[in-house]
Parts: sequence; C-alpha cells; structure tokens
Amino acid sequence: MQDVENHAAVFAIQTSHGGPYNSSDAAYFWRFLIWDASKSNEPISATACGTWLCMEAYNISVTNGVLSQKTVAQWNTSSLDSRNETWISMTGMPNNIFNLAAGVDYGIPVTVWQALIGRLTTSDSVNYYSGPGGASELIYSSDFATNLFNVTDYNAWMAQFTLSLTNQFRTAGNVTGDTTQYAGTAYSSQTYVRIRWLWLVFPGVLVVASVGLLVATVCQTRRRGVKHWKDSALALLHCRIEQDIWDRVEESEDLKLERVRLFVDGGGAVMRKES
Repeated sequence: MQDVENHAAVFAIQTSHGGPYNSSDAAYFWRFLIWDASKSNEPISATACGTWLCMEAYNISVTNGVLSQKTVAQWNTSSLDSRNETWISMTGMPNNIFNLAAGVDYGIPVTVWQALIGRLTTSDSVNYYSGPGGASELIYSSDFATNLFNVTDYNAWMAQFTLSLTNQFRTAGNVTGDTTQYAGTAYSSQTYVRIRWLWLVFPGVLVVASVGLLVATVCQTRRRGVKHWKDSALALLHCRIEQDIWDRVEESEDLKLERVRLFVDGGGAVMRKES
C-alpha cells in the first residue's frame, strides 16, 4: 500500500472591496471573510469583518493627573468630493455633539484610502498537510494567517486593530484650520491657602506664656535685688556655702555630691542643702 500526500485548506481569509461605499454611506477600505474548518468536532464557522472611515466624539477629562477618555458619539456618513474626487469627507455631523470647528474639513485624501486598500488586500490560508508515514502539519501561507488562525475572539481583535488605526490617524494626520482651539470646558489648577486657626492656638499660647514668664522673672529679680549673673562664672564668688555642708564633707571633691538651693540671706546669697 502506498502513502499518498494530501493537502486540504482548513482556514481561509478572503478580502473584498469595490467602490468606496458599496451601496452604503460608509467608506469601506477593508472587508474580509474568514471561514474556519480546523476543528473536527465543530461545524465550519464563518466570520465577516469590515473597517470603514468614521468620526468619533470624545469626552476627555483629567482627574488627579490621570487622563480618561469616553466615546460619546460615532458618525459613519461620508461622501466623495464631487469637484475632483480626491477627498473623502465626513458629512452631516451634528454640531451640538461633535463641536465642529469652522473651516475644518474632516476626512482623508482618496490616495490614503487607496493605500490602505492596497496594504490590506490579501488572500491567505492555513492548509493541513498529511504525508508518508502519518506525518502531518499545518502550513501557514503568511504571518497574517498565523495571527488570525490563533485568534479566539474576533470582536476583541478587530476592536484592537481599529483602535490602532484610529490612534495612527489622530497622531500622524494633518489637520487643516486652526488646531489650537477646542470647544468644551477647560479646567486649570489653582492654589488656595486654608488656615486652621485651632492649630495656631497652641503656638500662640506658648508665646504668651513665654513673655509672661520673662516679665515675672524680671519683676521678681528686681524686687529681691538679685544681681545680673548671666553666663559669668564670677557670680559664684558672691555666693557662700552653708557651714553644715562643709562640716559633712572631707574634701572639696565631695561637694559635687551635694544637692543645694540658692537662698538670699542677709543681703547675700547662700547655698543650702536641699531638703
């Protein structure tokens, strides 16, 4: 018995495009059909996808330095410029939703639309190959076929793909008219100072108490006739140590162990043992 080589397509991608509108008001630049027969225990599935030129309105806000963007409206109606057919323009957008700027033509050149068609037109497949000895493998016709063959959610894949195209248009496109003006509400940061008076009470009390203590000290020392010591060591020469302390100590070094207080006695200062 002789082994026979078999080839069978189990996955195919077929793109199609005609005029820019295809009996609708949307400018399609890529439509494709995917059919999948790779799962032996499931029926053949078919998925139709399409991309077209549209315009979206966004509500963009910044909160605590974090930018958030929400799509509030989408418009798909466009038309080919009847004068020279070199420009595809979005038409009929409601100004109250899209905040249209005067003098700005929203659309793309026909050459860009044609370039996108040329880049996205493809016919790819994944073939199942079985050869001699029971060997088998899947043969991919392109990296694009490999990518789509492994996609499990075409809706999510198309959403990511169209988002990439949209970001490219928004960042690299040339916009006519005045691009520095945007309709909407703008917010800016403003610095405010809020005083919490309760927090200022304690420092104020400390200042008042310090001044009161200073005044009381001045008055008390003036009433008792205390001399100005400040930081001079000569002040100790005007003080005498009580005789009872001298009687208890044997050497002058022992004096540092005594705890004394300063008293005024007979117009002079005397150091007595603290009771």
